[in-house]
Order: sequence, then structure tokens, then C-alpha cells
Amino acid sequence: MKEKAFLFRLLYSALIEIRAEAHDLPNPTIFAISNLLHHLPLQINQLQTEAGYAHLVQALRERAEHDRLGEWFAKRRQEFEQFWGNQPRHPQTGPPEDAQIG
Repeated sequence: MKEKAFLFRLLYSALIEIRAEAHDLPNPTIFAISNLLHHLPLQINQLQTEAGYAHLVQALRERAEHDRLGEWFAKRRQEFEQFWGNQPRHPQTGPPEDAQIG
């Protein structure tokens, strides 16, 4: 569990660094995306149920819309559904070989 927590903290820290760089450049789009997502790794680390994940996705969608990233979020969701759908998969290798992609 310690390594899992470290990995989530590492992602959180990387997103904070990306957000800071995007602010300094300035790159408003990358700043907004990293600002939207930087707490996500720590939030995921706390969840234990599918309902919790669903609630987090809904809250993230609402925040994305509020932060003018609604189209970006919707496109990412559409890409996910097209690529992954409801296909069983291994998290490191992607969808099964017989999955219809794109």
C-alpha cells in the first residue's frame, strides 16, 4: 500500500509542476487542465467503491464545465467510450485483441 500511495502522490506532484510551468509560460489551456486534475490522484487513492468513482467522475465533469473545459472533458469521455467501451481489459495492455477499436 505504501508504494500505491507513493504513485498517487507522484502523479499529484507532477500535475502541480505542470500547472506551475503552464502558468509561467503562460499556457492557459494546459494550466486549466492540470488545475482541474491535480487533486484527482489523491481522490482516487481514497475511493473504494464503484459508486465513489462514479461520483468523482460526475463532480469532475461539473467542475470541468465550470472551468470552461466541458468540451475537453466530453471529448476525453467519448474517446474513452469508443476505445474501451465495456470491453474487459488488462490495465497495462489495453483492450482484448478482439475488441473493435476506432
